Amino acid sequence: MNSVIARRSVVLAAVTMLMGVRAMAQGYETDPQFVAGTLVGAEKLFGDHYRLAALVPVQGFQYQFSIESDFGEFTAESQRMLDVRLIEIAALAELKQTTGSEAFANALAHAATGPYRTAVSFVSHPVETITGIPGGVGRFLKGITRSGSKAVNGNQQSAQNEQAPAEGVEQTSTSNDSDPVRSLLGANSAKRRLARELNVDPYSDNTALQEELERVAWASTAGGLVVRFAVPGVTEIGYLADVENLVWNVSPAELEALNAEALKLMGVEESAQQALFANASFSPTLVTSLVHALAGIDLPGGQQAVVELAARADSPAAARFVTDSVNMLHHYHREKMPLAAVTVRESLVFGTNNAKTIVLPLPVDYLSWNADIDVALGTLESVASAREMLVGGSTSNVASEVLTARGWTLSPGAFALLEGTETSQ
Repeated sequence: MNSVIARRSVVLAAVTMLMGVRAMAQGYETDPQFVAGTLVGAEKLFGDHYRLAALVPVQGFQYQFSIESDFGEFTAESQRMLDVRLIEIAALAELKQTTGSEAFANALAHAATGPYRTAVSFVSHPVETITGIPGGVGRFLKGITRSGSKAVNGNQQSAQNEQAPAEGVEQTSTSNDSDPVRSLLGANSAKRRLARELNVDPYSDNTALQEELERVAWASTAGGLVVRFAVPGVTEIGYLADVENLVWNVSPAELEALNAEALKLMGVEESAQQALFANASFSPTLVTSLVHALAGIDLPGGQQAVVELAARADSPAAARFVTDSVNMLHHYHREKMPLAAVTVRESLVFGTNNAKTIVLPLPVDYLSWNADIDVALGTLESVASAREMLVGGSTSNVASEVLTARGWTLSPGAFALLEGTETSQ
C-alpha cells in the first residue's frame, strides 16, 4: 500500500512539474497585484465614508478592489464597478441620514396605523438583493458552452441549441420588484424615483443599498415621507442614457415586455428570451443594455447566439462581460466600420467587418498572458488572418508581445467606447 501511494506521489509531482514547465515555456504570467494609487486618482483613494485597500489583486483579468466603508465592506470586481460602488456609497450616506431622521420615524408610525400598515414589515425586513453564483470573467473564458461557433449575417441564420440552464447558473430571482402588491402601493415606482435622484441602479446587486432604498421607498409610500435627493457630480449609472431612463421610469414587467418585443423583432426565439430573463446574474438593467446594443448592430436575424450565450452567464461579472462585449461591438459598428457578422465561439462574442477583419472585444481591466486566454484565442485565430482586439483597459508587456506576434492588432483603452470619454490608461 505504501509503495502504491509513493508511486502515485511521484507521478503527481512529475505531472505538476510538467505543467509548470509548460507554463514557463508558453511564457504564461501569474496574476499580478497593483498599488491602488497607481490605478485610480488620489481623490478616489478615500472619501468621507470609505477607504480603498492599498493593494489591488488581479483576478480573471479584472482589478479586485476592496472598499472599507461606514456601511460595511464592499468589493468592486473591476475598475468600472469601482466607480459604481463609490456612487452607491454616496447614495447610502444620503439614505442613512434619512432613515435616522425624526421624519422617517414619524412616517413609520403613521404607516403602522394607516391602511398600509402591513408594509411596515417590509421596512423592517427589506428584500434581499439578487446575487449570482460566485464566478468571474476568467472562469467564463474557459467556456460555458462547447457547441462551436454560431455566425450571424444577412444570409446565414444562427444555429439553434437547447436552452437548458448551464451548470451553476441561478435561474430564479428573489426580488420583490415584480410583486403586484408593491406595484399597486407605488413602492416600486418610489424606489425607482429614489434611485434616479441618487444616480444608482434600482436593480444593483449591492444588498446594503437595496435595503435602504426599500426602507425609504416604503416609508414614502405607506407613511407619507417626503424626501428628495440631489447627489452632485454624478450624471449616470454606467450605461447609455436611454437605457438608464428606461430602468428608472418603467416597471420591471413593462421593461421585460419591451425587451421581449425587441428580441422577437430580431428573430430571437422565445425559449432563449425566457432563459435570459430567468438568469439571476442578469439584472433588468443589464438585460436592457444587452438588448439595446444588439438592436443597434441591426443585422438581419441571428442575435440568437448572443442571447443563448448570455443566458449561460454564471455570475454578474460574466453577465457584464457579455453585455460590455456587445456594447463595444455596437459602438464599433456605428462609429468606426459596419460589421458584416457577429459570431459566438465558446465564451467570446466577436464581429467581422466588411474588410473581413475579426474584431474581438475584451472588456477587461488588465490582460495578461495565461492559459485561459491562450486557449480562448486559439479557437479564433484560424478564422481570419486580419484580427483586431479591443482591450477595455491595458495589456501586460508579455501579452502585447505575444498577441502582436500572433497577428493581433491591439486597441487598448476601449472602455472609452462605453463611456464616451477618454481613458487614462
